[in-house]
Amino acid sequence: MAPKRPSADGQPVAKAKQAKKAAKAKALPVSAQGQGDSAASALALASSAGVGLSIPPEAMKCNGEIISKHLDNVRIFREEAAAADIVQMLPEREGFVQSFNEKDALQSLKREQRYMSRINLFWLDHSYSSSPHVPINKGAIEKLKRHYFTKPSGLEQHAVHVAILQAELDAGTFPAFGCWKRLSPEESIMAWFEAAAATATLIREGAKEHENELQEWFRHCLSTVCIIKVVENQAEIEWASAQLREDMVQMAVLQRTPTQRIFDLVAKRESLGSNFTPEALVTMYDKKLKWSSAAEKLTVGFINHACLVMDRALRVPAVLDVVLAEESSDNPVWKTVSLLQATVSKTSRPDEIVWIFQYMRDAKLAGFLQVDGLTTRFLTGTAKDHNKGYIDLVLFKLRFRNYLTSEFLTTEGKDLKEAHRTALRELCQDVATFRQKVGYPNRKSDLSWKAGWPAAADAALQLFEDILFRDTFDEHLKSGLRAAKAPVDCLQVDNPLGEKFTELKNLLRQESESVRAAAAADTTAAAAETEQEGVSPLKDRSPTFLAFLDNVQAKMGEIKNNDILELIATYEEKARNLFASNVTLSEIPNSETEFAKILQGSAAAAVRGSGPAWTAVILDPAQWGEAITSPNIRTPPLNLVLLKQFMNAVIQNRDKQSLQLQDRDMVVYFDCFTPGNTSKVLSSLQNSAGSQISKNVMNVYLSYDEDSLRNRRQYVKHNSTIFQQVEVMSVVTHDAFQDSMTYRARLYYKGSNLGNKIGDVALDAPATLWSLQLKEKLEVFGKYRVAVGGRTPGEAESHRGVSTRKMTNVEPVFWHSRPLSLCFELLHSYNITAVVDVGAADGNWALACCLKRCPYHGFCLTETHLNMVTERVVCELLLKMLNSSETIYEPKFAAWEATVQINADPPQSRAAKQEAAALAPGTAPQARATEDLAQAEVKVIHKYAPEVCPKKRKFIQEAIGPDYLHHDMTTSGSLPTALWEDCDLYAVGFPCQSFSLAGKKQGVQDPRGQLMAHVPAQIQRHKPKSFLVENVLGLMQLFPKQFNLLVETLRALRDSSNQLCYNVYWSVMSTQEHGGLCQHRERIYIVGIRRDVQCKDFMWPVKSPRCMSLAILGPAAPVKQDLRNLEIDQNGRKLNQTVRQNLAAFHTKVAASNELNEDWIVNCGNSEVHFMKGATPCLTESRCKSWHGYWSQMHQRFLDHKDYFLLQGIPPNSYSFDETKHSPQTLGQLAGNAMSVCVVKRIVRRILIARGVMAPSEPLVLFLITVMTRENDEDCIEFVRESCRNILAFCGRRPSLEPLMSMWQAATTALLRTAWGGGPEAPIQTLAGIGASSKHKPLAALKNCPYKATILREHESLDQLLRRMITIAKYDDGFSELESELSEVQLLFQDIMFIVSAAN
Repeated sequence: MAPKRPSADGQPVAKAKQAKKAAKAKALPVSAQGQGDSAASALALASSAGVGLSIPPEAMKCNGEIISKHLDNVRIFREEAAAADIVQMLPEREGFVQSFNEKDALQSLKREQRYMSRINLFWLDHSYSSSPHVPINKGAIEKLKRHYFTKPSGLEQHAVHVAILQAELDAGTFPAFGCWKRLSPEESIMAWFEAAAATATLIREGAKEHENELQEWFRHCLSTVCIIKVVENQAEIEWASAQLREDMVQMAVLQRTPTQRIFDLVAKRESLGSNFTPEALVTMYDKKLKWSSAAEKLTVGFINHACLVMDRALRVPAVLDVVLAEESSDNPVWKTVSLLQATVSKTSRPDEIVWIFQYMRDAKLAGFLQVDGLTTRFLTGTAKDHNKGYIDLVLFKLRFRNYLTSEFLTTEGKDLKEAHRTALRELCQDVATFRQKVGYPNRKSDLSWKAGWPAAADAALQLFEDILFRDTFDEHLKSGLRAAKAPVDCLQVDNPLGEKFTELKNLLRQESESVRAAAAADTTAAAAETEQEGVSPLKDRSPTFLAFLDNVQAKMGEIKNNDILELIATYEEKARNLFASNVTLSEIPNSETEFAKILQGSAAAAVRGSGPAWTAVILDPAQWGEAITSPNIRTPPLNLVLLKQFMNAVIQNRDKQSLQLQDRDMVVYFDCFTPGNTSKVLSSLQNSAGSQISKNVMNVYLSYDEDSLRNRRQYVKHNSTIFQQVEVMSVVTHDAFQDSMTYRARLYYKGSNLGNKIGDVALDAPATLWSLQLKEKLEVFGKYRVAVGGRTPGEAESHRGVSTRKMTNVEPVFWHSRPLSLCFELLHSYNITAVVDVGAADGNWALACCLKRCPYHGFCLTETHLNMVTERVVCELLLKMLNSSETIYEPKFAAWEATVQINADPPQSRAAKQEAAALAPGTAPQARATEDLAQAEVKVIHKYAPEVCPKKRKFIQEAIGPDYLHHDMTTSGSLPTALWEDCDLYAVGFPCQSFSLAGKKQGVQDPRGQLMAHVPAQIQRHKPKSFLVENVLGLMQLFPKQFNLLVETLRALRDSSNQLCYNVYWSVMSTQEHGGLCQHRERIYIVGIRRDVQCKDFMWPVKSPRCMSLAILGPAAPVKQDLRNLEIDQNGRKLNQTVRQNLAAFHTKVAASNELNEDWIVNCGNSEVHFMKGATPCLTESRCKSWHGYWSQMHQRFLDHKDYFLLQGIPPNSYSFDETKHSPQTLGQLAGNAMSVCVVKRIVRRILIARGVMAPSEPLVLFLITVMTRENDEDCIEFVRESCRNILAFCGRRPSLEPLMSMWQAATTALLRTAWGGGPEAPIQTLAGIGASSKHKPLAALKNCPYKATILREHESLDQLLRRMITIAKYDDGFSELESELSEVQLLFQDIMFIVSAAN
């Protein structure tokens, strides 16, 4: 019988027996009559466990909210169910479990260490948590309540466990009621009280029908089964509580989640302090805790993964909220720590981490991500996917978001209303905002807020949603990701995504035209009114805009065109977006606390280096102010106070315990030619305890260019300037420099990052330094101008040190500025991914980080300094957008340059020219001579070739003549080492028969297939600068494991310092699509470039715009034979039965469709006839060595070895050999087994470009130039002449192009009149027939062409001219009709130039 609800005065209205027990309870010790205020009780978490573990603020916040709500539930239930003295009520005995008796409990605990009885739930301390450092599982509370406590019930299935300390037991005392420490999971009791409080709330609101239900809850509260256990001390309580959870195999909802395990592990890690090692933590757990069999295995790797997840993700509040919310769901995304680790393995940037977690949860809710069976391989990618997994795709979408919301809306969407652009940006800032406003695909939100949006804005929103928040284009994005494309490049390809993007651009263009048309009249009237009022179009322009305009107008004169001014303003906004995305500037604060607060919110300071990547802290005293006394030759005095404040804040920000540098942090200190200051600076690097941090110092010597140093000294008119030829740069790291630094070649100078010299560094020419009037400099420096030796006594604050200089004098703001090339070098050499700089100075570090898209946080001397540096860097970014050699080059922005004449750059000093050359991204000084040579001529020296067949070896020796011709690649280890010295390219194609779709498909079971294993061995042994491996498509399709093993083995090759040696890429290329030759031949190509010689990204060739026809094999036969009766070939040889049957079958099938006159090629050797139109099937060794392998219907003959060579991209006159010494069968075999030279040449060009030994603007053309499919010579010549006339007329309408007209006219005249015929009156051969047959000898004619050198010399300029005119045609609607014609002429010109080059 349940006890009735007590009356308001606290006297029970139950049986007399209950009243007696209540009276008896008054004699029992009582610590509290119930918990107090909820908020105050929640704060008890900080000291509740007493186990010596620090409580992370993340867990404190999360648990505080949950416990606060639980205490409210306890209070509500107590107020409705009983009087204030409910703690004194004793439970009744039910069944075999007795009511609690203190005497019996003490005896049983001393004897058996445990005691079971029924207790009152209010005897527990409800603000207590045995594991306050672990977040409580909020989802488990809801699940338990939903499953077990939908109606009044007890906690029998969730037996409550309570701890009593051994010391209390020895003293014979029991914990006071209301202070019992709970061991069992708090989620069960919290779920129980939440359900009971819900009933109490209903009664409080007037639902009296629930009173009996409340009495049932009350009865269960006073009869809860409890097991009391003895524990040794406070520390053991946490372990005992954890073991209870591990043992709850049947109650999986109460076992620890991955997040709880991570928090627990990290707390134990911090408790070990300096004694922590993963092995020590594993040993601790093995001794104290037996993990559930369902949990992940506790290993060193598991601990490292958990710590990584905590440090990168769970310390970020937004991420923790997402993960806890997921773990509260029925089917969470992250079921294991391994999945969490895989999620954070690709990046350490907090903004990217937040995006990944929010996106994955949203994808699951939207149905785009199936979480059942989710694996780490799916998230991180496999070798088959180029190690690009789902996480890479999500990060790629973040890059797309940044591009779409900044660059795209700023340029392509500039004509949308600002309100629409702002709305699109805000919508896409995070997933939650987008879903709140737009909804999910199957449940849209109210979209009335879009009322009045134009079609273009709607289309933009739809495209943004399809790319960023749906999986519509995921496959296309994966393709672009694997090809390492930028977002803008992915939108330019020919696929559904590109089509959607093109539709959007067309809509935007239409919108723009309609807006312009509607505003035309208003614009004219406004212009007239402006002219009358005398208002300048430059009014309200920013300082950046005006500075950029001054820079440009100094070269070309005044610009009055409003369209150009608006274009500049558009790209100024884009430059500002780029600056804001990468650079943060702050004014130097007054205290260490303020430093720390600023760095806490810094994006750059939040980046943690990992692997080979580092975060740099720059200490450059030359940039911390200005010396009043002779600032042109002296740096300001060392400001140790500022230094200590800054470094203490940095160390505190990077290391929570403020004890040491992080593993991948480096401090870069410039001694400014004052060696004595170095020891002072290094000794000031201290931890929070005031002792010096553990550090290793590597001194790097900066050698300055002598000429530029001389110019600097002459400029300051003082030979004793502080700049000497050698300066010491100290690189401070936590571990030994040589052990922790990954090898990397210098970008601009000889040597590597493991060396201790950089140079010779060219100082900026004095005239190029950032300069201001002295009165402006005073505002920039503020209080940071001091006299050497201390502040000048009695000097006025605002006019210190200016007595000898006029306020209007113009001088450099920072006399000792670091050149931009040095910033680039340090970013590259040490693989720096974020920079924190105590002195922003002239902004060169900020500019370099912008161009490299590297987070940067710099401190400025004053607010004026901050604003001026911002404007200066943005202006520099604008100028670099006009430079085609820069990574941020904007062709559309640069296009207006062609509409206004810009003179050549003003004369520069030698040092300035050297500096300008050094700033060309990816071009090393030592490679420039090679690059210049490569543009004119690429000389190939064939060093080595292996061939097992004697007949083929004989041909190779005669036709090619390598330095060493070996008989067997498997024994090449004995070859002379000198053969491989300075090897630029190792091209290899191991036997393909065992992997071919047409072969026996035996793979490595075939001895020929086993030769594949010798390829990595050969490369590992000799380390060529690059390699190219080719084989059939079947290797990947039929034997993916062997293929992936080959690629991974090549990627795993290491150099002498045990560092990864090669960057490896692979792709499927087609002779027809990528080589422009009429042969259907798909092959796998694997490219490797040694990391120490690669200075640019390798990009695969794109598909050729056109493919030449079978006309290259000779003129078409006028009469077609009846193939059903053909018995002999063109040379009188008899045809076998298979060939005759195949030709007859072909004739019958094609004649039925009346297509016998088309250019068909028949494969005559198959058991079943196979034929193609316009191209040959894939040439094979077996067919090519046959007399009757392929029949050409167009030429009415069987193809021979000359045709095969031509179809592989090898003109017949490319080699010199005696055909009488080699059988046609042998030559056919060689052709059938060859790599397609037209494809190989394009790949090799890309390899050379990636290595920096060939200019990127070098046109990538076909090996044969038969892309102009004109009917006859006259048609071809007339096309070229007419195109030239159109181009000249076009130039005539653009005065700015006049200087280039004469050069273009002279070169085209030379090409048309003398290049092919040897004289002005000689007939010109058709371009389509070059190399087609032996009677045409254009290469021989070119060797004697007097114009050859001129054509080669003007090659680059002509190509650039065409590119510029095509850009103008795209930009200027008035000349759009010339765009396609110019493009075609450009391709023709590139082809001509290739033939001219080949003539050498």
